Amino acid sequence: MLATFTPLVFLVPVVGLLALALVTRPRARAAAPALACGLALPVLFVAWLNRDGPGNICTITPSSTSCVEEWSPWPFLAVAAALLLAGIAGSVMARRSAIRARTRYEAAPAYRIGTEMPPRR
Repeated sequence: MLATFTPLVFLVPVVGLLALALVTRPRARAAAPALACGLALPVLFVAWLNRDGPGNICTITPSSTSCVEEWSPWPFLAVAAALLLAGIAGSVMARRSAIRARTRYEAAPAYRIGTEMPPRR
């Protein structure tokens, strides 16, 4: 069971640093929803490692026999799918709001009160 979570121990600090970089830099905030997709990868890896579970899984070779206790992969797969969907939905929403803001800015040109309106094109 400990071997299953060993990759997560190394990935958590890396993901934490990336999250900090995304939150502190304004230009990188648009990529923040993709962080959820990145978090889905180690969870999906754990689901793959437990793909034969749940239960006691034995591997028999001509020279040895080894047994390991594996968990059900379905909860891990569900969490990974939820993280992926959240990341995709967040990216779509961020993109749509950026497009709306851009078109709103271009559609309503700014002019000073008391001056003539710009001519129509």
